[in-house]
Amino acid sequence: MFKWIRNILEKKAVETKALNIILGVSVFLILILSIEFGTRSLVYFVHGPSVAKTIWLLKYEPYLSYTAINPSKIGKEFPPKDDKYRILILGGSTAIQIPLDIVKEKFQEITNRKVEVFNFADGGYIFSQNLVSFVLYGIKLNPDLVISLDGANDMVFITKKMPPGVNEQSVYIKRSVERPFLNAFLCLFNKSMFVKSLFKLNERKNEVLLQKDKKIFNKMITYYIQSINSVAAIAKGCEAEYICVLQPYLYLRKTITEEEKDLHNPYFYRDEYLKNGFKRLDNVLSKEVFPSYVYYVSALDAFNNSDETCFWDNLHLNRKGNEILIDYIIKKAQEKGFYLNDQ
Repeated sequence: MFKWIRNILEKKAVETKALNIILGVSVFLILILSIEFGTRSLVYFVHGPSVAKTIWLLKYEPYLSYTAINPSKIGKEFPPKDDKYRILILGGSTAIQIPLDIVKEKFQEITNRKVEVFNFADGGYIFSQNLVSFVLYGIKLNPDLVISLDGANDMVFITKKMPPGVNEQSVYIKRSVERPFLNAFLCLFNKSMFVKSLFKLNERKNEVLLQKDKKIFNKMITYYIQSINSVAAIAKGCEAEYICVLQPYLYLRKTITEEEKDLHNPYFYRDEYLKNGFKRLDNVLSKEVFPSYVYYVSALDAFNNSDETCFWDNLHLNRKGNEILIDYIIKKAQEKGFYLNDQ
């Protein structure tokens, strides 16, 4: 009798323990899901349906990682050049958003030739990626003119604990090779918006600290100039001229419009750093002696004579802004002796 009662009590204890475990796990999962849902809702209301400010979706190709913005250059066969005047554009997200028809129209006016424009820029590219993209895909185009438009990404990436000339995506590739178990664990948790947001907050904290590191900034400038000279050397081998453009920055514009003042700026903590960084970079590049076929153009003053709204955020231009920018680049390059190959 006592044995039977004891068995019943033990059975109930086991059942109770199992029930407690199930309830505990259920509460934990509900808590995790609530936190994740709350984070995604907050991100949605702050940044809209896009998660670009918190999650960077990338594709991988040997030597280059790239976003979905401009994957068309990968493995593409290009038409014969014939007698066309070919322009190759390199750079980051500011460069990829330049309307090709504007570039084509402006250069056809001064070349009197049929112009083709190929844009190999991509979101987040630093100058070393411009160089690799040019080597892997641009040489086969046999361009007559190469235009690079960059600057901000190189300055920002060094504040993410990245050595100069190394893009942020390389961290994931390096980690997957050297620490596969840790990489698998982090990749799993990176799917969580909550965890990703915590990483981003910590990243922002590190950015602010590294913005004060003058030594790493000077190393970045050295590497930046080396990359320009490397692109220039390849351009020479293609018998092409090269216009190197330091991209414009809204908060260095002297004629900021009321509409531009009201633009949402999620990266406000970079404002002073980028303002001072662009000035330092321009000061060094303006004094650098480049080969005769290289024309350095600082676009920091490109919009000071215009009262038009040209920016849609602190680094990217609307159509009117791009039209003014291309006119400015041509004018400044010609002032420095830029000439066309058919002249």
